[in-house]
Amino acid sequence: MKKFMERQKISDLPRRLLTSTIVIGCAGGLIAFSPLFWVSLLILLFVAALAGIGVWEYVQLAQAKDLQPSSRLMIGLAVIVVIAFFFARQFPSLEQLPVIFLFVGVVIFFLAHFKHSYKALPQVAVELFGVCYVAIPLCFMLGILYPIAKGSSPQDGRWWLMYLIAVTKITDVGAYFVGKLWGRHKLAPFLSPKKTVEGAVAGFCCAVAASFFMYVVGKKWLAGSFSLSFPQALWMGMLIGILGQIGDLAESLLKRDAFVKDSNRLPGLGGILDMLDSLLLTAPVVYFFLSAR
Repeated sequence: MKKFMERQKISDLPRRLLTSTIVIGCAGGLIAFSPLFWVSLLILLFVAALAGIGVWEYVQLAQAKDLQPSSRLMIGLAVIVVIAFFFARQFPSLEQLPVIFLFVGVVIFFLAHFKHSYKALPQVAVELFGVCYVAIPLCFMLGILYPIAKGSSPQDGRWWLMYLIAVTKITDVGAYFVGKLWGRHKLAPFLSPKKTVEGAVAGFCCAVAASFFMYVVGKKWLAGSFSLSFPQALWMGMLIGILGQIGDLAESLLKRDAFVKDSNRLPGLGGILDMLDSLLLTAPVVYFFLSAR
């Protein structure tokens, strides 16, 4: 039985690699042409769809715990918040629009439970957390791609979004392969039995190395479009290397509590939350870093 499971994992790897390559290729194409108006609208629809599907997957986890959150309200609010954030980046006068919609959503969540109080506390908490957990980091990714211009030489958001994705995902890749080949000590056996301490250390090192590589690329070829000092590359790589793996384990915690292996059954991906889990905690780091500059 054990050998069969191992063969199954190996045979599934090429499909996951192919699917990941296609997704990364499509995302890279959209990012490359993101300044074009029609492409920016396509990106908005894509991110809004990710938010809606991600929240739907989260609802399935909640339902497995015998909770019945208002899925339509949650999905609708997540999509609206993403759209509002996009237009707030395009028109500074609408800066508070996402916060307003989020506040209105909280009020609606309460109103939806005024007819009955059964499990109102966990229901409202689950609803609000689900929207914030999925939609807000995706908003931050849009904010990274479309930064508000500061000074005479604004940073190119395309390179910063690529930096976020590359450093985060190389963390996952390094942790996976090193853990599979040389991992001996379990990192969090209850949450994810496959993850190892050796893999976590390798993922952390890969994140720092990838961040340093982007620093070199920015210094030599992307002056003015992507600037990152050596100390910034070091601590940003360290933060992403740590938070990316915490984000992965955080989603595993939710799935483990709901007794679910994957958040969805998309071929080669599992689910949207499985694909985004590490980015949900690393996107805020890059967004706040750029906002503070």
